[in-house]
Amino acid sequence: MRTTAGLLTGHRAAPARPGPPPEVAALRAELARVGNNLNQAVRAANVSGLDRAAAAELTARVDAAEAVMGQIREALRS
Repeated sequence: MRTTAGLLTGHRAAPARPGPPPEVAALRAELARVGNNLNQAVRAANVSGLDRAAAAELTARVDAAEAVMGQIREALRS
């Protein structure tokens, strides 16, 4: 529609940017699933309550997962 409207009005539409390759899209979807799972685990821990040792373990695992996800995000941007 924009291209056709642009032809009629004399304005050119900006070319569409290509989407990410399928591999990148799949990695982003997997990251979203991992993030969702982490959120659910933390929410469940908050509801049920944890002792200090279990809370420290969960915090360490969430921090490690966030670090890996950050590295993946940076790799996807480059």
